[in-house]
Amino acid sequence: MKRANSRSRSDLEDDLKHLSGLAYHRLESSEDLVRRFYRFTRTAHANSDHLQKLYDWLFVPITLWPIDIEGILRAALDRVASGRRLDNRMLLLIDLLRSPPSDKTQRAVSEHERLVQRGRYEPLIRARHKYNQIESELARDPTSARCAKAGIKAQRESIGCPPRISPCAKALERSRRTETKR
Repeated sequence: MKRANSRSRSDLEDDLKHLSGLAYHRLESSEDLVRRFYRFTRTAHANSDHLQKLYDWLFVPITLWPIDIEGILRAALDRVASGRRLDNRMLLLIDLLRSPPSDKTQRAVSEHERLVQRGRYEPLIRARHKYNQIESELARDPTSARCAKAGIKAQRESIGCPPRISPCAKALERSRRTETKR
């Protein structure tokens, strides 16, 4: 089960640095897994190849994960640490995982994830004129800026979602009724 892009030749510090470059605070959530995996690699275990496959996936952008890689790796390391082998269901799940996507795909998705994490959607917008029009309308009308969130919530309520907040939503609805009467 050895793969060409396996991380088995990298060292702990390189892996932690790589994880810190991924979006969504991946170092904070997975640093302990990386350290545990490195401690595990010092011992021989029947499930080493399966754990290596999960470990390789840990460095893939999270939006490409087909399943909860972090959760499965955590559970697998817990089993191994307690002296047990991985059960057949876990082995099957890991066997069904394909190899991680190409480096090119991972780089593109990583960049996308970093933009989204920073709230920078401009490069992702295809119909820029629509975005600019809505943004300028919100900037011209202070009520709209204050009530934009409430308008979305009012829209949710109109399709049967339970109400959540309403002061601005009510004001927005009153202004809509006034506009339709004109």
